[in-house]
Amino acid sequence: MSESGASDLDHLHVLLAQRTFLLTFNDALRPLVDGGEVERTAVRLLGQELGADWVFIATIDTGGDAWIVEHDYADGVPSRTGRYEMTDFQRSRLPQWQAGQMSSVADCDTDPTLSAADRAACASFDTRAAIAVPLIRGGDFAALLSVNQRRPRAWSDAEVALTREVAERTWAAVERARAETALRMNEERLQVAITAAKLGEWSLDLSTGVMTCSDVCRANYGREPGDPFNYDDLWATIHPDDRGRVQDAVRRAVDTCEDYDTEYRIVWPDGTIHFVLVRGRVASGTDGTPLSMSGVSLDITDRRRSEEVLRRSQERQAFLLNLADAVRPLADPVEIQTTALRVLGEHLGANRVLYFEIHGTDYVVEHNYIHGAVALTGAFPVESFSPQVLEAQHAGHTVAVCDVAADPDLAPERKAAYAAIGVAALADVSLVKNGEFIAGLAIHFSQPHAWTPEEITLCEDVAERTWGAVERARSETALRESEDKFRTLFNSIDEGFCIVEILFNSAGEPVDYRFVQANPAFVELTGLPTDALGKTARELVPDLEAFWVETYGGVALTGHAVRFENRSDAMNRWFDVYAARVGGAGSSQVAIVFNNISERKQAEADIRELNRLLEARIEERTRNLADERAALEVSNEELQAFNHSVSHDLMTPLRHIAGFAQLASRSLDDPEKSRRYLNIVVEGAQRMETLIEGMLALSRTGQRELSVGVVDLNDLLRQSQLDVQSQRGGHAVVWRLGQLPQVQGDRVTLQQVMTNLLENAAKYSQARDPAVIEVWAEEDAQQWTIFVRDNGAGFDPAYAGKLFGIFQRLHHQDEFKGTGVGLSLVRRIITRHGGTVHGTAVLGQGATFWFTLPKPTSVSPPR
Repeated sequence: MSESGASDLDHLHVLLAQRTFLLTFNDALRPLVDGGEVERTAVRLLGQELGADWVFIATIDTGGDAWIVEHDYADGVPSRTGRYEMTDFQRSRLPQWQAGQMSSVADCDTDPTLSAADRAACASFDTRAAIAVPLIRGGDFAALLSVNQRRPRAWSDAEVALTREVAERTWAAVERARAETALRMNEERLQVAITAAKLGEWSLDLSTGVMTCSDVCRANYGREPGDPFNYDDLWATIHPDDRGRVQDAVRRAVDTCEDYDTEYRIVWPDGTIHFVLVRGRVASGTDGTPLSMSGVSLDITDRRRSEEVLRRSQERQAFLLNLADAVRPLADPVEIQTTALRVLGEHLGANRVLYFEIHGTDYVVEHNYIHGAVALTGAFPVESFSPQVLEAQHAGHTVAVCDVAADPDLAPERKAAYAAIGVAALADVSLVKNGEFIAGLAIHFSQPHAWTPEEITLCEDVAERTWGAVERARSETALRESEDKFRTLFNSIDEGFCIVEILFNSAGEPVDYRFVQANPAFVELTGLPTDALGKTARELVPDLEAFWVETYGGVALTGHAVRFENRSDAMNRWFDVYAARVGGAGSSQVAIVFNNISERKQAEADIRELNRLLEARIEERTRNLADERAALEVSNEELQAFNHSVSHDLMTPLRHIAGFAQLASRSLDDPEKSRRYLNIVVEGAQRMETLIEGMLALSRTGQRELSVGVVDLNDLLRQSQLDVQSQRGGHAVVWRLGQLPQVQGDRVTLQQVMTNLLENAAKYSQARDPAVIEVWAEEDAQQWTIFVRDNGAGFDPAYAGKLFGIFQRLHHQDEFKGTGVGLSLVRRIITRHGGTVHGTAVLGQGATFWFTLPKPTSVSPPR
């Protein structure tokens, strides 16, 4: 055999082998109904046939920017299913694949058509040779089948062609599987929908009249599953009143080949009436001859009943709305009753409708609606109702009688009584409130009437609404009368009255309040403008104290009423206030009754001031009396001292004068002795003159009127210091002077006090070198205390009580000159200023004197 013949034979063998593979391939894919399973089988078979290392199908995601490998075949290499970026494969091949052109590479490392990035991508998948077949769907690149080898491989044309053929058959098998899956799912969903909707399926052969149907269809017509049910049975089930209409609809559908769609009533074997909806379509032959009808049936009984209930409900609501519109504008209870009775009577076609109320042992009928009947008005005994009716009425049950004459529960006398007033059918509706039978509604027909539950419910609604409207009208009438009384009182009372609405922030804290209502006295008592209503308190009084908002806010939040008196500086008024919440919990309105008590408060303040002044005057008078008593005591002491002086101190120099004058007269012959005696007489006269001058100075101090003003004691201290220094000559004195206060007093006499105390300190410390004189002041709430201390001779503290008596001296005249009047003068001056004077000492170590002066008060100054 020639080389050419052998080659042809090899080629024929290859084609035969591929044909055999494709038959096997088709047989493997044919039973598969899952697209994923088709892809897995296809790549496995192709990979095994070609001896490839890795075969995969990659789909393009919806965004077109990634590969998704869900199924692959891997032999000796790991499976690489997953999501990859578009650049992970041979990116330079994308335009070729998007154009629907397949590609093959024998060696990725040496193929000149591949870029460096493509070679790197192949290396990342351990691929040296590959065949790629693209899938174009709807003009878009949708997927890629790729055969890959880890080593270089020269792909034959037959292998490339086989790969293309497998790809095309795989795409077709996948699309078929997906379409069959979608169809199967649609059929399943349709069956689920039919089952869920209780749709019965039926079909009719128009030439034979044979009908077949599902068990659901049988159930729609009241049959059990598997029961015989043919076309004649169907027509027998249709309600007689609807058969003609249904026949017309069927004939029209067959004649015109239009869809059949109708609703009708059917009678089930148990005699109950139901409704069905039937829809069908006519199937015609090629010549247009109707061959069959098929369709579905649906039991719509519940829907029709719901529609009927809805219709009746709408009619009832329309009637009640009409009734409400009729009675709403009425304010007279009588008009409400007559209108409600008329509207109900006309709606029901009743002959008489009446409304009654229970008063004691009678039921009272004031108004009727009548149509061809006699009116019944007046008072009737409650006992005229039968015991059974009364029992039902007290329980709040409605009593309905369709035919009085035929009712077995009515006694003959009751039937006769009803016949006498023309009642052949009735309904008595009772109204029971808080367990008490209080009113009712009676509806009468002159002919028997079959009461429906809807009519009974309607009558009960009308009874309740009529009673509610009548009570509302009566309450509104009472409210108007009450409001008239309130308005009269509101406008005539002298007290201010207002209602405010508390305003809260997001945290629930009161921040202001708005005036909602106010009486005429409000403006007069608050001083606020007449247009205050609708405005807030802080709008009207920007500086209003927080107390008012917090107090009224607390009333609104807690519901606790408050009564208080308080002043508003911002309004310059005192108010006596009572505040209480209006409404229940959650209400933000507060009612305020108030009075302007500013005049009363001013009067109380005036009285308090008068009482204070009176008490101050009494206190002043008491203090004056005490001062006068103290002054009198001092005067008495001074008088006693004066008497003692007259009897002792003044007599002593007189005795000296008299005695030595006699001695001088006896010694006239001795001039020297007479001169000495006369000198003693002169000294006694001078001593007596000094004592008399001291007494006169003390007397003048007590009689002189004080000129009170502000006196700076520092000025007096400086002047007294100069006076003492001038008298002391060159004797050394160390002065330690503190800051003294300003006081209320007489400047002249206080200068005498300061000078006498400093002279005393200088005189009794003249033997010290140096003499030390200290002056300072101390303060408390009521007075100032001025101290003068020296380091002089001091005195025995046991004799301190004699210090301030007139002519009282604790040292001999030869030691320290003086009259004993100075400290008496100090005490008298300080006492007249309302103060006190004291002294203490240690013999040989010095003495301390101090006096007090009261601080100024609002009462009168010292005398």
